[in-house]
Amino acid sequence: MIYNEYLGNFIITYLNERKAAIVMREGVTPWGEFSQETVLAKSSDYPALYGAYMLPKYVENKGQSFYFAMSQFFPVYNIMWMRTTLPWTE
Repeated sequence: MIYNEYLGNFIITYLNERKAAIVMREGVTPWGEFSQETVLAKSSDYPALYGAYMLPKYVENKGQSFYFAMSQFFPVYNIMWMRTTLPWTE
């Protein structure tokens, strides 16, 4: 979880196993209430995905773009940095 200046909220990213997707949610405080999930990456595009670890230093434009670490276990184990640019504006 990190504070996102662009949104003015905290954001959390994680694997939703039921959706087979890396998702993001935002909230005013780190302990909740959180928004509905926004899908950032789907297993249909990235088979056997896992992860979503964020680091505050990998943020651009005050948080409009940020990176998260995502792993894939197929066809071979691989870790990559994924970039997300938020489509909505203040």
